[in-house]
Amino acid sequence: MANTKTEPEVQEIPKTEKKVKIKLPIIPGQAKQEALFVGCNTRTWVIPRGVEMEVPECVVEIIEHMEEAQLEAMRYQEANAM
Repeated sequence: MANTKTEPEVQEIPKTEKKVKIKLPIIPGQAKQEALFVGCNTRTWVIPRGVEMEVPECVVEIIEHMEEAQLEAMRYQEANAM
């Protein structure tokens, strides 16, 4: 008989992986402060706004790329607005 697991496996973060403290800003005027979901390979994080967290460097890199892509999208929209 096959052994089925009902609980997800929890991966250990290697102790050698460099971690960075980050704090996502709270967005003024927004009633519901959405947490940011970040996925890197097989690992995921939900990062709340206004709370300092320690995350691996790969998470910071993903957030930086996300912000760059959003800025580029806004520039494109402004350049092509009619």
